[in-house]
Amino acid sequence: MQTVILLALTIVFSFIIRPTDNRYSRLIPGAVFGMFFFAVWPLGQFYLKIHRQNDYENTLVFLAIVLMAFVLSAFLIKLRNQLAAMIISVILFIVAITGVFSYETEIKNSIAIYSGYFNKDTNHKNNATEKKDNSNRNIINAHNYTFSLTSEWIKKTDKGDMFAYYQLFDKNNLIIELRPKCFNSTLTSLPDIISRVTANSNNINAKYVRLCQRWSKNQFSCEISITKNKIKRLRWFLLDTTSDYGVELDFITKNKYLLNRKEIDKITSSVKITLKNKELYCLDLAEWL
Repeated sequence: MQTVILLALTIVFSFIIRPTDNRYSRLIPGAVFGMFFFAVWPLGQFYLKIHRQNDYENTLVFLAIVLMAFVLSAFLIKLRNQLAAMIISVILFIVAITGVFSYETEIKNSIAIYSGYFNKDTNHKNNATEKKDNSNRNIINAHNYTFSLTSEWIKKTDKGDMFAYYQLFDKNNLIIELRPKCFNSTLTSLPDIISRVTANSNNINAKYVRLCQRWSKNQFSCEISITKNKIKRLRWFLLDTTSDYGVELDFITKNKYLLNRKEIDKITSSVKITLKNKELYCLDLAEWL
């Protein structure tokens, strides 16, 4: 549909403002509209999605982009040197498309950071700034980061050490389970990950609460608390913009036990990215819910 709209607008525009002596009158608006529709508009859609804008605002942004494309096309077509105008429009198209496709994730994360995506939810205390107390806690190496656990946690593996997870028991009853994971922030932006998690929660009719905030100077976190039947789950994500590395800590508890907020905060605040093995690939683990 996007391609059809682009072609239709390009054809209409080229016939409306076509000078009789301009042989580039279709190429110039085609390149300009292509730049706005395949580079600018997808990023605009991303901004609207993460800030949950309504259909009216979506329409206004779409019309604004169409208007900008019309104005820029008209300006280039009216230039005296039509060859230069054509070259400029093609260069703009190539640079915009190449830039967006090459750095899409980085651009999306930057849009989220500078548009306040991580500033809206501030009701939860940021434990990253607190003094870290690692006394009587063991440092755990997971993927390319470390975190701390008390000695009561028991390590288990599923299909090898790459799938290590940790369990905490009360006598013989499992209280909570933790699965450390990671994600490559150059492949998927953190807001896109959060959108997929919340969409999946909606699909399974689970209740969820989302919290996103600035964790430290160059780190940003999001957590999603998910409840379905007697299962409670908390997925905590950390994006580090200096290393382009992402951490996920996945907590789950069942039945009568509650997620121990104090212990979870100690674990998340102890996370430290090490990047000892930059070639290590973040494996996808099976979903629990």
